[in-house]
Amino acid sequence: MIQILIARLLGPAELGIYAFVFAINELLHIVGAFSLGAALIQSREESQRLYDTALVMSLGLAGVGLLASLLIAPLLWVYHRPEAAWFLLAMALARVAQMASRVPNAQLERTLRYGPLSVISVVTSSLPNLLALALAALGVGAWSLVVRDVLAAALVLVLTQIWSAYRFGARLDREAARRLMDFARPMFWSRSLDVVLQRVDRVAVGAAFGDAVTGLYHQARFLSEAGLVATRPVTQLSFNLFARVQDEPGRRDRSFALIQYFLVRIILAGAVVLLVTSEEVLRLLLGPEWLPAAPLLRGLGVYAATMPVLENLKMLFLGVGEVVRNVRIRLVQLLCFAPGVAVASWQESIAGVAAALVASTVVGLGLAWHYSADLVARPTRRLFGAPLLAAGMTLVGCGALAAVGVFPALPWMLRPLIPPLLYGLLLLVLERSVLLQELRYLRAQLRQRPTRGAVASEL
Repeated sequence: MIQILIARLLGPAELGIYAFVFAINELLHIVGAFSLGAALIQSREESQRLYDTALVMSLGLAGVGLLASLLIAPLLWVYHRPEAAWFLLAMALARVAQMASRVPNAQLERTLRYGPLSVISVVTSSLPNLLALALAALGVGAWSLVVRDVLAAALVLVLTQIWSAYRFGARLDREAARRLMDFARPMFWSRSLDVVLQRVDRVAVGAAFGDAVTGLYHQARFLSEAGLVATRPVTQLSFNLFARVQDEPGRRDRSFALIQYFLVRIILAGAVVLLVTSEEVLRLLLGPEWLPAAPLLRGLGVYAATMPVLENLKMLFLGVGEVVRNVRIRLVQLLCFAPGVAVASWQESIAGVAAALVASTVVGLGLAWHYSADLVARPTRRLFGAPLLAAGMTLVGCGALAAVGVFPALPWMLRPLIPPLLYGLLLLVLERSVLLQELRYLRAQLRQRPTRGAVASEL
């Protein structure tokens, strides 16, 4: 919500230049896609040498990304704006701090210390965003977001060092590096393709359409990813969970089914809001200046419904060590996405860029579902039947209300409430007993909280 307020204060052009440079920074620091933190979590063993080796490797990779930024910054100065060059250099320094924090952060995750992790997450998102909001209100412009990124990276580094039991001991080991790279090498291809899929559209749009259109597109995609952001704690936990039950098929099946069951139902509630009331959402959250993004936001409704499900499937593959499957999926997605973005930019069609994003995500979800067949039981009808039917009936119902004049007669601020309420009522009618059964099961599991001593003993 703070980021939405910041966007409201900055406007499309200022947000657009930030999104453009941030995307370039992500692509230049693609070396971080080796994901050594994830390799530490997924490893069946842990040791001081493993952690120390991972930290040295992370800092080396961060240095490569920093060098790339130093080489590209002069080009931004000449061909875009001098301000963009300074943005890139500041973001590059923040990325070095961020990569240095991944090893202590991984140690916290391995030991299931989600209390400190939650505090770190809240502090490093809230305080920098509040500062950015104040700076935006004072008229600092896009610099407010750059300062936010630098402060967030610094806070993550300091807080993970404070709470983590890990301290660098200079115990480097070639065998430890080999074990880390056995997981990180295929992970690099998976995550690097993720980065390209996440950022190449912003670079293309920024180069072809200018800062203002980039801001509109970026914010439409940001709002369509609200469900992904809201469910990120679940996907973060699911990776750790799937890694721990990777050798227990029964528990793996039940964990996957439970997460997907609630995930699908929650994200479809948000998707129907975007499909039906995109203009009202933009007016309410960002103001009339952002209304030109309404067609984009409506078109990304399907993306909003599919991306969190795809992300959870990705966590399944990572958790059980099947990283290559993610690489195949992302490669196919990129082969759909990159040409679509290129053609749409050449044709000066921003709607075409959004369509390429939706198409590549749907293709990726289909492939991921196919590749998961031998890993988990997939009760497809139980997972998707009722929520898809409820969502379809909601769209039809809202269309009928609009046709008879009831929907337009409502105050515009209330219209975004109608689709999720109607969807929720229909879902209760269709599967009340199943929903209550799953809620009771989840509640029972959450009550079985192990003590810290029991967790340490198990580890």
